[in-house]
Amino acid sequence: MDADRLRAVVGSVVVHLVVVGILAFTMWERPKPPAVAVSKPIIQARAVDEATAMEPVRRREAEEQRKKEFAEQQRKAAAAEKKRKAEEKQKKIEAERQRKADAQRKKAEVEKKRQAELKRKQEAIKAEAEKKRLAEELRKKEEAERQRKAEEEQQRRNEELKRQMDAEAKAEEERIAEEVRQQRHQQLSQQQLQYISDIANKVQRNWLRPPGSTGTLCSVLINQIPGGEIIGVRVTDCDGDTAFQRSVDAAVRKASPLPKPADPELFQREIQFDFKP
Repeated sequence: MDADRLRAVVGSVVVHLVVVGILAFTMWERPKPPAVAVSKPIIQARAVDEATAMEPVRRREAEEQRKKEFAEQQRKAAAAEKKRKAEEKQKKIEAERQRKADAQRKKAEVEKKRQAELKRKQEAIKAEAEKKRLAEELRKKEEAERQRKAEEEQQRRNEELKRQMDAEAKAEEERIAEEVRQQRHQQLSQQQLQYISDIANKVQRNWLRPPGSTGTLCSVLINQIPGGEIIGVRVTDCDGDTAFQRSVDAAVRKASPLPKPADPELFQREIQFDFKP
């Protein structure tokens, strides 16, 4: 576009120079012939001949000027058309460039929106996944808490049941032990009665009532060592006379060693019983 404009300017300058040269040539003053004394009509005829002679020149110059002007108009018109086409082409280029830029911008905007939508969806999916994860963690924690409480409750119940069972077992053991003790006590009591009865019977077998003595009951305290050997006898609370008391003392001493009890636990170093002949 700049080269065409430069060529147009150079052409215009050249045309103007040519026109100026022609005008200068036509206006150049030719050498005048020597003055000749002539009459007035000769001068007039000469002027007419010069005007007639210059007419073709003027016409040619005018035609050339017209052609030059027409050529200049054609050149200007061609330059203007060329400029117009160049401007239209430039406008088309600019419009195409703008269209491509707009298309690229729209494409970029669409891509940006798509990326934003994709990011939004990804964030939504991530948020939903995080929400589900937190909900699952909460559910697991609640389930673990329920399980823990259930286990604690079960453990408490088991401990309570164990305590109850232990208490019942202990009570049962104590009851059985008490029954055993009672049975044992009853058995020992019976064996104790039998033991004392055996001692009294042995004493009875060794007793001889003194002639003329009186008495029906004496309380006797015996001291013995393991094995039944008597080491001491004391007759108390006796309703008989002295002879009766001495006969009882002698019978007790003759009964040594005393019978052994059925259970060693019944052995006592001191045994007191009532002698009734």
